[in-house]
Amino acid sequence: MSLVDLLNYLLRLKRFRRHVSACRRLIRASATYPNESWSMDFMGDALFNGQRFRLLTLVDNFTRESLAIEVAWRLGGHGVVATLMQVVEEKGLPKSIRIDNIYQDRQWP
Repeated sequence: MSLVDLLNYLLRLKRFRRHVSACRRLIRASATYPNESWSMDFMGDALFNGQRFRLLTLVDNFTRESLAIEVAWRLGGHGVVATLMQVVEEKGLPKSIRIDNIYQDRQWP
């Protein structure tokens, strides 16, 4: 192996590779009227003393209105259901809910 071949081997550039997940990504339709689609997400943070807390955020995708922000040390299923039921009483049922980039299209009873 010559010196030029060795340098080319050591300095070769990697080729750009397209991620498979980018090819399979679906294009979501944007909301066209209020209360058509909501987004729900969980976040977490910590205080200065290291104590952790969780947040549940609920947003209307058309109006970008924050429907609810629930903050708790522990946020379980009962708290999520209670928050959703409170918003449903005020705003009515949405057509769909997006949770962590997963599109949940439900037929509500």
